[in-house]
Amino acid sequence: MAGDETVIGGGRFDTGRDGYAEMGTYARQWPNRGWAIEGCQGIGRHIANRLLADGEQVVEALGLFLESKASENGVVS
Repeated sequence: MAGDETVIGGGRFDTGRDGYAEMGTYARQWPNRGWAIEGCQGIGRHIANRLLADGEQVVEALGLFLESKASENGVVS
């Protein structure tokens, strides 16, 4: 997703070594990338930890989603 929230890419990748490598290859086209992972402390923990170990920037997606929705509704935190 770009700064203006335009979706610029996406995909579904297997959870094994080959799928992770395929995802990394696909993502390299964006050198200034970051990852928004839902459930970094739950179901998304495995992928978040793998990305972090590879030096990638990772944030919790749900928090970003809720913040965006609050902003759309005029809620200020």
